[in-house]
Amino acid sequence: MVWILAFTCVSKSWFVLINDPDFIEIHLNRSIKTNRERALISEAHKGLTPQTYYSVNFSDKKRSSKPVEIYRPFNHPGEMFNKIVGHCNGLVCLHICSFCCSFEEINKYPNYEIVIWNPLIRKYKKLPFKPIENPDDYVLKVAFGYDQINDDYKVVWILKPRPRLASDLASVAEVGHHVYSLRGNSWRMVEDKWPHKDLYLHMHCSASLNGALHWVAGRSGLTSAIVALDLNTEKFRMHAEYGVAASNWTWLYRLPHSPQQTPSYSKPLALSNNGEEVLMHEYSGKLYWYNIKKKRSRIVEIQKRKRIEESELNFVVVGSLLLLDGELDH
Repeated sequence: MVWILAFTCVSKSWFVLINDPDFIEIHLNRSIKTNRERALISEAHKGLTPQTYYSVNFSDKKRSSKPVEIYRPFNHPGEMFNKIVGHCNGLVCLHICSFCCSFEEINKYPNYEIVIWNPLIRKYKKLPFKPIENPDDYVLKVAFGYDQINDDYKVVWILKPRPRLASDLASVAEVGHHVYSLRGNSWRMVEDKWPHKDLYLHMHCSASLNGALHWVAGRSGLTSAIVALDLNTEKFRMHAEYGVAASNWTWLYRLPHSPQQTPSYSKPLALSNNGEEVLMHEYSGKLYWYNIKKKRSRIVEIQKRKRIEESELNFVVVGSLLLLDGELDH
Protein backbone atom coordinates (compact mmCIF):
# COMPACT_ATOMS: atom_id res chain seq x y z
CA MET A 1 0.00 0.00 0.00
CA VAL A 2 2.82 2.42 0.80
CA TRP A 3 4.25 2.21 -2.69
CA ILE A 4 0.97 3.44 -4.18
CA LEU A 5 0.95 6.45 -1.89
CA ALA A 6 4.53 7.24 -2.89
CA PHE A 7 3.32 7.83 -6.45
CA THR A 8 1.20 10.76 -5.25
CA CYS A 9 4.44 12.70 -4.93
CA VAL A 10 5.50 12.11 -8.55
CA SER A 11 3.30 14.80 -10.07
CA LYS A 12 0.09 16.73 -9.53
CA SER A 13 -1.74 14.65 -12.13
CA TRP A 14 -0.75 11.39 -10.38
CA PHE A 15 -1.88 12.85 -7.06
CA VAL A 16 -5.28 13.73 -8.53
CA LEU A 17 -5.63 10.29 -10.16
CA ILE A 18 -4.85 8.28 -7.01
CA ASN A 19 -7.16 10.45 -4.90
CA ASP A 20 -10.02 10.13 -7.40
CA PRO A 21 -13.00 8.26 -5.87
CA ASP A 22 -13.36 6.09 -9.00
CA PHE A 23 -9.71 5.00 -8.77
CA ILE A 24 -10.11 4.22 -5.05
CA GLU A 25 -13.18 2.10 -5.78
CA ILE A 26 -11.47 0.23 -8.64
CA HIS A 27 -8.46 -0.48 -6.41
CA LEU A 28 -10.69 -1.78 -3.59
CA ASN A 29 -12.70 -4.04 -5.90
CA ARG A 30 -9.46 -5.48 -7.31
CA SER A 31 -8.13 -6.16 -3.81
CA ILE A 32 -11.33 -7.98 -2.85
CA LYS A 33 -11.56 -9.95 -6.09
CA THR A 34 -7.93 -11.13 -6.24
CA ASN A 35 -7.50 -11.76 -2.48
CA ARG A 36 -3.86 -10.83 -2.90
CA GLU A 37 -3.43 -7.43 -1.28
CA ARG A 38 -4.28 -8.41 2.28
CA ALA A 39 -2.62 -8.01 5.67
CA LEU A 40 -2.98 -9.71 9.03
CA ILE A 41 -3.40 -7.11 11.78
CA SER A 42 -2.50 -8.30 15.27
CA GLU A 43 -3.31 -6.52 18.52
CA ALA A 44 -1.05 -7.30 21.45
CA HIS A 45 -0.67 -5.92 24.95
CA LYS A 46 0.66 -6.79 28.37
CA GLY A 47 -1.79 -6.16 31.15
CA LEU A 48 -4.37 -3.55 30.25
CA THR A 49 -2.72 -0.74 28.26
CA PRO A 50 -1.27 0.35 25.98
CA GLN A 51 -2.12 -1.87 23.05
CA THR A 52 0.37 -2.40 20.26
CA TYR A 53 -0.59 -3.23 16.68
CA TYR A 54 1.40 -5.24 14.17
CA SER A 55 0.96 -5.83 10.44
CA VAL A 56 2.02 -9.09 8.79
CA ASN A 57 2.04 -9.64 5.04
CA PHE A 58 -0.77 -12.10 4.39
CA SER A 59 -0.15 -15.19 2.27
CA ASP A 60 -0.97 -18.88 2.02
CA LYS A 61 2.65 -19.84 2.58
CA LYS A 62 3.75 -21.87 5.57
CA ARG A 63 5.90 -19.04 6.87
CA SER A 64 4.85 -15.38 6.89
CA SER A 65 6.91 -12.22 7.03
CA LYS A 66 8.00 -10.71 10.32
CA PRO A 67 5.51 -8.42 12.10
CA VAL A 68 5.86 -4.69 11.50
CA GLU A 69 4.64 -2.41 14.28
CA ILE A 70 2.02 0.10 13.20
CA TYR A 71 1.04 3.13 15.22
CA ARG A 72 -2.24 3.74 16.91
CA PRO A 73 -4.19 6.58 15.29
CA PHE A 74 -3.52 9.09 18.08
CA ASN A 75 -2.48 9.35 21.69
CA HIS A 76 -4.99 9.20 24.51
CA PRO A 77 -4.82 9.04 28.34
CA GLY A 78 -3.42 5.87 29.91
CA GLU A 79 -6.72 4.96 31.56
CA MET A 80 -8.44 4.74 28.16
CA PHE A 81 -8.58 1.51 26.18
CA ASN A 82 -8.84 0.73 22.47
CA LYS A 83 -11.60 -1.69 21.49
CA ILE A 84 -11.67 -2.89 17.89
CA VAL A 85 -15.40 -3.17 17.27
CA GLY A 86 -15.37 -4.07 13.57
CA HIS A 87 -13.60 -3.86 10.24
CA CYS A 88 -14.75 -3.72 6.64
CA ASN A 89 -13.03 -3.10 3.27
CA GLY A 90 -9.72 -2.24 4.90
CA LEU A 91 -11.25 0.14 7.46
CA VAL A 92 -11.13 -0.57 11.20
CA CYS A 93 -13.45 0.99 13.79
CA LEU A 94 -11.88 1.75 17.17
CA HIS A 95 -13.91 2.52 20.30
CA ILE A 96 -11.67 4.37 22.74
CA CYS A 97 -13.02 4.56 26.28
CA SER A 98 -12.63 3.17 29.78
CA PHE A 99 -13.10 -0.60 30.18
CA CYS A 100 -16.80 -0.35 30.95
CA CYS A 101 -18.37 2.74 29.44
CA SER A 102 -21.40 4.15 31.19
CA PHE A 103 -23.10 7.30 29.92
CA GLU A 104 -21.65 9.17 32.88
CA GLU A 105 -18.17 8.16 31.72
CA ILE A 106 -18.95 9.00 28.08
CA ASN A 107 -19.96 12.55 28.96
CA LYS A 108 -17.15 12.92 31.51
CA TYR A 109 -14.14 12.00 29.37
CA PRO A 110 -13.30 14.69 26.79
CA ASN A 111 -10.93 12.22 25.11
CA TYR A 112 -13.62 9.59 24.56
CA GLU A 113 -13.48 8.82 20.86
CA ILE A 114 -14.81 6.60 18.11
CA VAL A 115 -12.37 6.42 15.20
CA ILE A 116 -12.47 4.91 11.72
CA TRP A 117 -8.94 3.93 10.80
CA ASN A 118 -7.14 2.60 7.73
CA PRO A 119 -4.04 0.97 9.29
CA LEU A 120 -2.30 0.16 5.99
CA ILE A 121 -2.16 3.77 4.78
CA ARG A 122 -2.05 5.22 8.33
CA LYS A 123 -5.03 7.52 7.89
CA TYR A 124 -7.95 7.97 10.29
CA LYS A 125 -11.05 10.01 10.97
CA LYS A 126 -12.45 10.93 14.38
CA LEU A 127 -16.21 10.81 14.59
CA PRO A 128 -17.91 13.94 15.92
CA PHE A 129 -18.49 13.68 19.66
CA LYS A 130 -22.14 13.34 20.70
CA PRO A 131 -22.88 13.20 24.44
CA ILE A 132 -26.16 11.56 25.39
CA GLU A 133 -28.21 12.33 28.47
CA ASN A 134 -29.26 8.98 29.93
CA PRO A 135 -29.05 7.13 33.26
CA ASP A 136 -25.55 6.03 34.19
CA ASP A 137 -26.59 2.39 34.60
CA TYR A 138 -26.36 1.78 30.85
CA VAL A 139 -23.34 0.75 28.80
CA LEU A 140 -22.64 1.53 25.19
CA LYS A 141 -21.85 -1.12 22.55
CA VAL A 142 -20.50 -0.03 19.18
CA ALA A 143 -20.74 -1.81 15.82
CA PHE A 144 -19.38 -0.98 12.35
CA GLY A 145 -20.52 -1.99 8.86
CA TYR A 146 -20.99 -1.08 5.21
CA ASP A 147 -24.22 0.13 3.61
CA GLN A 148 -23.96 -1.26 0.08
CA ILE A 149 -27.01 0.57 -1.26
CA ASN A 150 -25.78 4.02 -0.31
CA ASP A 151 -22.05 3.21 -0.52
CA ASP A 152 -21.67 4.44 3.04
CA TYR A 153 -19.84 3.21 6.14
CA LYS A 154 -21.86 3.41 9.33
CA VAL A 155 -21.23 3.15 13.05
CA VAL A 156 -24.12 2.02 15.27
CA TRP A 157 -24.59 2.56 19.01
CA ILE A 158 -26.51 -0.12 20.86
CA LEU A 159 -27.58 0.94 24.36
CA LYS A 160 -27.53 -1.88 26.89
CA PRO A 161 -28.35 -1.95 30.63
CA ARG A 162 -25.43 -2.59 32.94
CA PRO A 163 -25.91 -6.03 34.62
CA ARG A 164 -26.48 -5.70 38.35
CA LEU A 165 -26.18 -9.42 39.08
CA ALA A 166 -24.21 -12.28 37.57
CA SER A 167 -27.51 -13.90 36.61
CA ASP A 168 -28.81 -10.74 34.94
CA LEU A 169 -29.57 -11.41 31.27
CA ALA A 170 -28.74 -7.79 30.40
CA SER A 171 -31.52 -7.30 27.90
CA VAL A 172 -31.33 -4.40 25.47
CA ALA A 173 -33.62 -1.66 26.66
CA GLU A 174 -35.73 0.44 24.35
CA VAL A 175 -33.94 3.70 25.14
CA GLY A 176 -32.98 4.50 21.58
CA HIS A 177 -30.05 3.69 19.31
CA HIS A 178 -27.95 5.95 17.11
CA VAL A 179 -26.19 5.58 13.76
CA TYR A 180 -23.32 7.58 12.29
CA SER A 181 -22.92 8.04 8.53
CA LEU A 182 -19.38 8.53 7.23
CA ARG A 183 -20.73 10.04 4.01
CA GLY A 184 -22.85 12.56 5.89
CA ASN A 185 -20.42 12.89 8.85
CA SER A 186 -23.34 13.09 11.28
CA TRP A 187 -25.28 11.13 13.93
CA ARG A 188 -29.00 10.47 14.04
CA MET A 189 -31.35 8.32 16.08
CA VAL A 190 -32.53 4.96 14.78
CA GLU A 191 -36.31 5.18 14.81
CA ASP A 192 -36.86 1.42 14.79
CA LYS A 193 -36.95 -0.34 18.18
CA TRP A 194 -35.03 -3.42 19.33
CA PRO A 195 -37.14 -6.48 18.29
CA HIS A 196 -37.99 -7.65 21.83
CA LYS A 197 -37.35 -5.94 25.14
CA ASP A 198 -36.29 -9.20 26.81
CA LEU A 199 -33.95 -10.19 23.96
CA TYR A 200 -30.38 -10.12 25.24
CA LEU A 201 -27.03 -10.28 23.46
CA HIS A 202 -25.00 -13.47 23.76
CA MET A 203 -21.91 -11.68 22.45
CA HIS A 204 -20.98 -8.03 22.38
CA CYS A 205 -19.32 -8.20 18.96
CA SER A 206 -21.23 -8.00 15.70
CA ALA A 207 -20.72 -9.27 12.15
CA SER A 208 -21.13 -7.12 9.05
CA LEU A 209 -22.59 -9.05 6.11
CA ASN A 210 -24.64 -8.16 3.02
CA GLY A 211 -25.32 -4.60 4.10
CA ALA A 212 -26.46 -5.48 7.64
CA LEU A 213 -25.03 -5.86 11.13
CA HIS A 214 -25.73 -9.14 12.93
CA TRP A 215 -25.74 -10.05 16.63
CA VAL A 216 -26.27 -13.43 18.30
CA ALA A 217 -29.11 -12.97 20.76
CA GLY A 218 -31.65 -14.99 22.70
CA ARG A 219 -34.26 -15.10 25.43
CA SER A 220 -34.57 -17.27 28.50
CA GLY A 221 -35.74 -20.75 27.52
CA LEU A 222 -35.28 -20.15 23.79
CA THR A 223 -32.51 -21.20 21.45
CA SER A 224 -30.22 -18.56 20.01
CA ALA A 225 -31.39 -16.31 17.20
CA ILE A 226 -29.71 -13.71 15.03
CA VAL A 227 -30.77 -10.07 15.19
CA ALA A 228 -29.83 -7.94 12.19
CA LEU A 229 -29.92 -4.21 11.53
CA ASP A 230 -30.30 -3.33 7.85
CA LEU A 231 -27.87 -0.43 7.34
CA ASN A 232 -29.89 0.89 4.40
CA THR A 233 -33.37 0.97 5.92
CA GLU A 234 -32.05 1.09 9.53
CA LYS A 235 -34.68 -1.46 10.51
CA PHE A 236 -34.15 -4.42 12.84
CA ARG A 237 -35.12 -7.94 11.81
CA MET A 238 -34.79 -11.41 13.29
CA HIS A 239 -33.56 -14.47 11.45
CA ALA A 240 -35.01 -17.90 12.15
CA GLU A 241 -33.50 -19.64 15.11
CA TYR A 242 -30.69 -22.15 14.67
CA GLY A 243 -31.58 -25.74 13.89
CA VAL A 244 -35.07 -25.23 12.48
CA ALA A 245 -36.17 -26.14 8.96
CA ALA A 246 -37.08 -22.58 8.02
CA SER A 247 -33.67 -21.19 8.93
CA ASN A 248 -32.14 -18.64 6.55
CA TRP A 249 -28.67 -20.00 7.26
CA THR A 250 -26.99 -22.98 5.60
CA TRP A 251 -24.50 -25.13 7.47
CA LEU A 252 -21.48 -25.47 5.18
CA TYR A 253 -19.00 -27.31 7.40
CA ARG A 254 -17.86 -27.73 10.99
CA LEU A 255 -14.37 -26.62 11.94
CA PRO A 256 -12.58 -28.69 14.60
CA HIS A 257 -10.47 -27.60 17.56
CA SER A 258 -6.90 -26.46 17.07
CA PRO A 259 -4.25 -28.96 15.88
CA GLN A 260 -3.47 -29.65 19.55
CA GLN A 261 -7.15 -30.56 20.07
CA THR A 262 -7.34 -28.29 23.10
CA PRO A 263 -10.85 -27.14 24.06
CA SER A 264 -10.20 -23.52 23.11
CA TYR A 265 -12.28 -20.95 21.30
CA SER A 266 -11.32 -20.48 17.65
CA LYS A 267 -12.68 -18.28 14.89
CA PRO A 268 -12.14 -18.11 11.11
CA LEU A 269 -10.30 -15.08 9.74
CA ALA A 270 -10.06 -15.57 5.97
CA LEU A 271 -10.10 -17.98 3.06
CA SER A 272 -6.98 -18.90 1.11
CA ASN A 273 -6.61 -17.66 -2.46
CA ASN A 274 -7.78 -21.01 -3.84
CA GLY A 275 -10.70 -21.19 -1.40
CA GLU A 276 -9.62 -24.58 -0.04
CA GLU A 277 -8.28 -23.48 3.35
CA VAL A 278 -9.53 -21.34 6.23
CA LEU A 279 -7.19 -19.26 8.36
CA MET A 280 -8.13 -19.88 12.01
CA HIS A 281 -7.28 -17.86 15.10
CA GLU A 282 -7.26 -19.68 18.41
CA TYR A 283 -8.06 -17.75 21.57
CA SER A 284 -4.58 -18.45 22.94
CA GLY A 285 -3.09 -16.58 19.99
CA LYS A 286 -2.15 -19.48 17.70
CA LEU A 287 -2.84 -19.26 13.97
CA TYR A 288 -3.34 -22.23 11.67
CA TRP A 289 -4.68 -23.08 8.21
CA TYR A 290 -7.45 -25.69 8.08
CA ASN A 291 -7.95 -27.58 4.80
CA ILE A 292 -11.70 -28.06 4.34
CA LYS A 293 -11.51 -31.06 2.01
CA LYS A 294 -8.57 -32.91 3.56
CA LYS A 295 -9.59 -31.97 7.11
CA ARG A 296 -6.01 -31.22 8.03
CA SER A 297 -4.43 -28.34 9.91
CA ARG A 298 -1.05 -26.67 9.66
CA ILE A 299 0.40 -24.08 12.02
CA VAL A 300 1.21 -20.61 10.65
CA GLU A 301 4.74 -19.57 11.52
CA ILE A 302 5.45 -15.85 11.84
CA GLN A 303 9.00 -14.57 12.04
CA LYS A 304 9.97 -13.01 15.37
CA ARG A 305 6.56 -13.84 16.77
CA LYS A 306 7.86 -13.41 20.31
CA ARG A 307 7.24 -9.70 19.82
CA ILE A 308 3.51 -10.47 19.79
CA GLU A 309 2.14 -11.50 23.18
CA GLU A 310 -0.42 -14.28 23.38
CA SER A 311 -3.23 -11.99 24.60
CA GLU A 312 -3.87 -10.73 21.10
CA LEU A 313 -6.60 -10.15 18.57
CA ASN A 314 -6.02 -11.10 14.93
CA PHE A 315 -8.03 -10.06 11.87
CA VAL A 316 -7.40 -9.72 8.15
CA VAL A 317 -7.88 -6.50 6.20
CA VAL A 318 -7.81 -5.94 2.45
CA GLY A 319 -5.65 -3.33 0.79
CA SER A 320 -7.72 -0.16 0.55
CA LEU A 321 -7.18 3.54 -0.23
CA LEU A 322 -10.29 4.60 1.65
CA LEU A 323 -9.80 7.61 3.97
CA LEU A 324 -6.96 9.02 1.86
CA ASP A 325 -8.31 12.44 2.85
CA GLY A 326 -8.18 11.56 6.56
CA GLU A 327 -5.67 12.62 9.18
CA LEU A 328 -2.23 10.99 9.23
CA ASP A 329 -1.35 8.99 12.34
CA HIS A 330 1.94 9.36 14.21
